[in-house]
Amino acid sequence: MRGARFARGRFVVALLWCVAFACVGAARTSEAFFGWTPFERARGKEDEAVHGTTHRRAAGTIDETATTGMVGKVSRDGTVFGSRGGTELLSEALTRRLPRALAKRFHIIKSRVRHVSKDPNVLNVLWLNDLPMDTESAHLSKQSSRDRFAAFVFVSEWQKLAYTQYFGDVFQRSVILRNAIEPFALQKKVKNKDGVIRLIYHTTPHRGLAILLPVFEELYTRHEQKITLDVYSSFSIYGWNDRDKHYEPLFEMCRNHPGCTYHGAVPNEEIRGAL
Repeated sequence: MRGARFARGRFVVALLWCVAFACVGAARTSEAFFGWTPFERARGKEDEAVHGTTHRRAAGTIDETATTGMVGKVSRDGTVFGSRGGTELLSEALTRRLPRALAKRFHIIKSRVRHVSKDPNVLNVLWLNDLPMDTESAHLSKQSSRDRFAAFVFVSEWQKLAYTQYFGDVFQRSVILRNAIEPFALQKKVKNKDGVIRLIYHTTPHRGLAILLPVFEELYTRHEQKITLDVYSSFSIYGWNDRDKHYEPLFEMCRNHPGCTYHGAVPNEEIRGAL
């Protein structure tokens, strides 16, 4: 529990101070850094144009105001319209916690670069949630692309090392802001009376489901059916339903196995309840 609270604290404090001080050197003057910028107003107008409203969507839920044609598309800050994935949940958490007076001085892009602010009062920060070999990271091989950003934010020491090994030692203007979660309420652990071991897989299928399923089948036999697996997995969490077609055989394996239950993609609150 304390670790989860500490992670959440790091999430807020590190972005407020570490990123701010990493970026301040890139501002032309102190007036430019602390001055008002019209970018926040422009972002609100874009939300209104796309969604017909300026209200923000709740974390972990599909944005019902997004038009059908926009769901699954990347927005100007790198999040995906209609998505309830981890990047979008973290972005929502940041929006709730970051003071607007500070937020409007940065354009914080989450992995997928679609818009870079050219306002001298707004510093571009690239918050990387992907891997260096991903297509969305390829532009970082060019110095001209890296120079667009005042700072880079990584989610772990391992991720930064991976990017450094892949692209070279070119991320000096960076901080590590470890991924965080909403803390769980403190609960007393109760041992299952039935002796059943309950496992859960709750991420997209390309992150190891093909490895897990045959292993689970073997464990199910060895433990004499005293083990279960709940699978919460689908690209529909990002609005990318078509990508599920490639993994349909895996989903079918889940449906057909007596010890496995396939749930597809569900709101984050349901996942937390299952955990």
